[in-house]
Amino acid sequence: RPFLSSKAYGLGFQPHLDSIASRYEATTTLVKLVGLKHFVVIAISRQEQLRVQIDIGSRVPALISATGRCIAAFGVHSRDEIEAGFAKLRWHNPPTLTEWWASVEETRAKGYAIDDGHYIRGMCAISAPVQTGSGLTHCVTALGFAEQLRHIGLDRIGEEIRDRAQSVTLSSEYVPI
Repeated sequence: RPFLSSKAYGLGFQPHLDSIASRYEATTTLVKLVGLKHFVVIAISRQEQLRVQIDIGSRVPALISATGRCIAAFGVHSRDEIEAGFAKLRWHNPPTLTEWWASVEETRAKGYAIDDGHYIRGMCAISAPVQTGSGLTHCVTALGFAEQLRHIGLDRIGEEIRDRAQSVTLSSEYVPI
């Protein structure tokens, strides 16, 4: 519960979430990672007219979508732990484990991850890790309709999210769980 308070907005991310959401007409989120169990939405911005419904406090399985690729690429979990978690995921259009590991390697190389219609058909998620002294703790994600985000350019969006995630540090007001 501590990260669901208004102090979550003291992270310094809200202006970045608002800017990305406005520029790309996407829903943007900041999520807090909770091991390999799940991640929790702690800040959000919506600027598009037709929007993705996500609420603060929403919990999502840790390894799913673009955020899951960031957790696998930049987290501290073993390959066996990750594969056991991956086996439990439910996707609309599931990648094979081999395809997913290839996208994790691409995430590691680029510094951001893309899930183009695997987790939810027709939706695209682009995530970048926020690393602190204690390692990977948060991710920034832009979500939207796949066709719209593809038209803008998935790599263009990913590069901006990555750069912003790397440039912002956690506020001293934040109370981690």
